[in-house]
Amino acid sequence: MKNILRSTSVFCIAIVVAISCKKNTDNTSTLQPAPIPLNRLFADLRSLPQIITVKAGRDTMVFGNQGTMLHFYPYSFKNASGAIITSGTIDLTLVEMYKPGDMIRNRATTTADTNLLTSGGQIDLRATMNGQQLYANKYGIGFFQDDPNARPVMELFYGNVNNVDSVVNWEAKDTAQEREIARLADTSTRMVISIAYGRPWMGYVFDSASKLQYTNCDAFFNNGSPKVPVTAIMPDATFTPQNTQVYLVLPDINCAMSTVQNVGGVDFGTARYDAPTRAINLISEGQTNIVPAGMKYILIVIANKNGQYYYSKQSGDAIPTSGLKLNATMTQDSKSNVLGMLSAL
Repeated sequence: MKNILRSTSVFCIAIVVAISCKKNTDNTSTLQPAPIPLNRLFADLRSLPQIITVKAGRDTMVFGNQGTMLHFYPYSFKNASGAIITSGTIDLTLVEMYKPGDMIRNRATTTADTNLLTSGGQIDLRATMNGQQLYANKYGIGFFQDDPNARPVMELFYGNVNNVDSVVNWEAKDTAQEREIARLADTSTRMVISIAYGRPWMGYVFDSASKLQYTNCDAFFNNGSPKVPVTAIMPDATFTPQNTQVYLVLPDINCAMSTVQNVGGVDFGTARYDAPTRAINLISEGQTNIVPAGMKYILIVIANKNGQYYYSKQSGDAIPTSGLKLNATMTQDSKSNVLGMLSAL
């Protein structure tokens, strides 16, 4: 009898354990991992920042590796309370983004709302002292140009990453009291820069930048052509806005554009996605007609699936008046080769 009771008890326990295991398994199978924001998914594509140190309270001019001029005045830096920093060592980190490939790898595009921008260069500049973040009061910045036929007038834009996906959005420094505009300055008018730089220097100089982090030398672009849509068709359903980003490069105006969508509180870096057709459609401020027809283009698609990179690159001499709709043939490749592809843009 004891053996029967013991067997019955073991059988009941086994049933309870089996039910519990089945319940846990069922619950687990319904849970989906939260999607990784693309700024984290593509973080290892970003440029390593240059490290520069300057002394506070002095008039100092320094240069980035790509020729960006930074002119700090004795009153250029302030702390979180607004007090001007007049002494001590300030640590700077600088990322220069002059070409579309550098903009793409650092998630900084060249659009402001629905407007295209032609870029004379972008930077991401940050300052700390003893590990504490500093802010800009006023400082000078010059964007180096090696093209004597560059656009004659540029404006200063400031960026922000007020979205989960950290794609930079740009706003012109333009108020009723202040509008920062620069004309192309050559060695005849900027000899002091050329002497400090050690060779002829030409570029756009802004004397009173008032923000750090993302800063852009840009001008609004509109050639009068009708704007048309841009669509990339993915090869299969594994490429989605959760792991894929689409960029359109307009090389003639040094422009790289992409957009962001928000799904469940998380931003993904492409746009409107149609799952049945596997179509990723670029949008801007809800608009699908976003790029002028007739322009030379390069369509870049980059994906990161399970730590492995894929990319597609297609180009053409003129965006059709019906819009750009291309099938993306995704090539699996190493991170270094993806970076090489971006460096060539």
